[in-house]
Amino acid sequence: GGGGWRTVDFIVEAAVQHIVQYTLGRWGRLDVIYNHAGIGVGNPVTQVSIEEWDRIIDINLRGVFFGTKYAILEMLKTGGGAIVNTASDAGLVGTPMLSAYCASKGGVVMFTKATAAEWARMGIRVNCVCPGVIKTPILDPMLAMGKAAGVTEEALWARMGKAHPIGRVGMPEEVAEAVA
Repeated sequence: GGGGWRTVDFIVEAAVQHIVQYTLGRWGRLDVIYNHAGIGVGNPVTQVSIEEWDRIIDINLRGVFFGTKYAILEMLKTGGGAIVNTASDAGLVGTPMLSAYCASKGGVVMFTKATAAEWARMGIRVNCVCPGVIKTPILDPMLAMGKAAGVTEEALWARMGKAHPIGRVGMPEEVAEAVA
């Protein structure tokens, strides 16, 4: 966007504060924020290091906290707004090999429910989306492992799609439409 802003280090509180202030300077107010970040490591819980755990929790949950906190402070000044957080179906149903990811996204779900109840009377709506598998770079490591094992990318997408009622993997644009 304007001013060169494209991404923010979501786990650095000052960076999130800065982007909120940048938005206010550019647009004069903050009506909507979409807290969207996510990483995951596919390992059994016994092989998840504390460093991996902390990184996943920081990016997937702490960043949502910062974005929500600083958005609310500004939204209260203008009569309300809307906050949308990205959780995951893995935050609703445990997924083997993704314990840290599930914990972080389950945290996003409960954080969203709590903040929605906390701020609804002040005109601030807080919701989350809980997508299933979406065709994004977060899946690149899994695709690489599959290819190394001799499975084609098309076969991997088909296998993942079978787990969804629509019979395929979702697209980022579909999530964006739900958020909007």
